[in-house]
Amino acid sequence: MGWSESPTCRLTTGRVRVMMSEKSEVPFILKGGLEPMTILRINRLDIGSIEAHLEEKVTRAPEMFNNTPVIVDLQPVSEEEDATSFDASALFSLLKLKGLIPIAVRNGNPHQLRCAIAAGIGVLEGRIGRNEGQTEATIAPPPAQEPLVKYAAKIVEQQVHSGRQVYADQGRDLIIVGSVSAGAEVLADGCIHIYGALRGRALAGVKGDSLARIFCHNMAAELVSIAGSYQLFEDNSQHRAEPTQVFLEDDRIIVKSI
Repeated sequence: MGWSESPTCRLTTGRVRVMMSEKSEVPFILKGGLEPMTILRINRLDIGSIEAHLEEKVTRAPEMFNNTPVIVDLQPVSEEEDATSFDASALFSLLKLKGLIPIAVRNGNPHQLRCAIAAGIGVLEGRIGRNEGQTEATIAPPPAQEPLVKYAAKIVEQQVHSGRQVYADQGRDLIIVGSVSAGAEVLADGCIHIYGALRGRALAGVKGDSLARIFCHNMAAELVSIAGSYQLFEDNSQHRAEPTQVFLEDDRIIVKSI
């Protein structure tokens, strides 16, 4: 009996065809997810000043501005009385020109949110009412934060080489028994401990834990970040090559020798 005449083979082949047919009927699947995201907080609606400051940042850390997605936080300028002061198209065009990809805005006033939507940018934490006569944005209260369940720390017992990314999720700390090379990136929901040199980028508290800290035996970082606030380093940084800790105080990055 040949392979094509086997009832078992015909049945198996039939099942495969049915499964493939069912799968092909669903062109995509929508799933929720949590990804570390850079927040760009706008303190002044001055395109010239923003461009000059961005140019300085790009010069110091060009790899950070390579098609990096960002969320634009408008909270500091949401009370601006002059509605025409927010030029959404100019701002978003400037960000793209400098290598940042704006995907959404948050904490804006109704006019700012409408301008963002008109420019094709998403809106977080609010929506514009569509009923006639409704002009104010309805801001949903932030969801109650569930207690963060802590798991055992993630331990990496080797050097993290350039181009590699290591992430300790689920509220965990990250422990690197070795060094982090330039061009590498280490992230953690909790604290980051590096028993070696930090020459790449380290981002702790990526889901908003402002109490997270970064510890390393030899500070030579390109960038450090705590709960979204970050700091770039020059070659002649005061704490370079020293045992160092990094933490957040009054929304400011503090770098301190150990």
